This record gives sequence, structure tokens and C-alpha cells, in this order.
Amino acid sequence: AGIENVAGNLTISGGTFDLGANTIARATSGGSLTVANGATLKIGGTGTLPANYTTYTIGANATSTVEYSGSGQTVAGINYGHLTLSGSGTATMLAGTTTIAGNLTLSGTVSTTTVVGLAVSGNLSIGDGTTLATASTFTLGVTGTTTVGGGTSGLLTLAGTGAKTFTGNVTINNGGTINQTAVAALAFGANVSINTGGTLTENTTSTISCAGNLQNDGTYTASTGTHTFSGAATKTFGG
Repeated sequence: AGIENVAGNLTISGGTFDLGANTIARATSGGSLTVANGATLKIGGTGTLPANYTTYTIGANATSTVEYSGSGQTVAGINYGHLTLSGSGTATMLAGTTTIAGNLTLSGTVSTTTVVGLAVSGNLSIGDGTTLATASTFTLGVTGTTTVGGGTSGLLTLAGTGAKTFTGNVTINNGGTINQTAVAALAFGANVSINTGGTLTENTTSTISCAGNLQNDGTYTASTGTHTFSGAATKTFGG
């Protein structure tokens, strides 16, 4: 892979800047790397975010996109606008990646584990063939919709025992699975739709609360835990 050194600032003001397997680090520490609203920085190979910049202006631009499209990459510990993991192998998300102002999208065949306290203000999409395991605490932002699957596979594993909260709508499509595993408390702040071919699996001592409706047209694998519908509005539990 080629290495280019930048003496000053790096600004991607529009379009897509595709590094491929190359890097474009700063020659010495300092300066800023900016991905403007509507612009995309795409990183392939085994690369990560260009190094040696003192300031990264990315997460403040909510419609900017950083896409990791390679294999076995490290996701730099900064805040992002839209974050897309479209490659293969395991994407390692470093501590410091706590806020995604836009969407978090998994495609290709990538698998990753989120960091503690990750908040996604937009949508979370776990595509066909991808896997996401959450950290001990995980919050999905207020405006977001979580979509799992849509083909033959797609897995969201709620790892660790810490409470998991989804404040937006949740849709589990064909081939998609949400597995509660060891999580003691799982909260859905809006509606849950399990479509044909989708699966929601509780653990044996689970507590699930739902502030919206739950429609099951797929597989709801219940256990000996408790499912609570909360809030003043009338709820439906269909399917």
C-alpha cells in the first residue's frame, strides 16, 4: 500500500475519497481532518483512519460518512457522522467511539463488537451475512430504527449482562435474529416487528419491557422471564 504524507490539513468537501489500501497520514502531529456533510471517506485494505491529525471534524457533520470497506480493520476511536462497515472479517471498534450522529450500517460479511455506551442517533442496520455483538451497555438513539437481517442471516447478539435499550422501532426481517443471551434487562421504547423468518430469543431469566406494540409474524422464542408492556396507551401483541 502506498503512503502519502500531508503537511497541513486534509479536507474532504464533497464526493467520495476512496483510499483503497493506501494511507494518507499527516507527516507530523497537528492539523485537522475534516469530512464535510455529504462527503465520504472510504478506507480499504487493513487500514484505519489517517493518523497524526490533532482534530477530527467528522461526528459534528452528521451527514458525513466514513466507510471501512476492507478486511480485519480497526475502527478508530472518534465520534462519527454516518459509519459504514462494509468489508469482511472482524472490525475492532476502539474505545472512544461513543457517538454516531447518523447511521451505523453493517454490510458485506463483517462482524464487530460495539464499545461500551455507544449511542446511534440514526438507524442501525445489520445486513445479511453480518454480525454485531453489543458491549455491556448499549443505547440506540431516539430517532433510530434497528433493522436486522433481510436475507439468509444477520445476527444482533446482546452481549454482557448490562441493560440494553432501543428507543426507536425494531424490525427483524427474514434471516435476522436478536439474541438476548445473558442480558438481564432489555427495553424497547417503541414498536417491535418480527417479520416472517425473523427471530427474537429471550434468555431464561430475562426481563423485556416494550413501550410500543409487538407484532410477531416470525419466531418469538420465549422463556421463563417476564415481558412487560408499559405506558398509558393501548398495546397490541399480535401474531
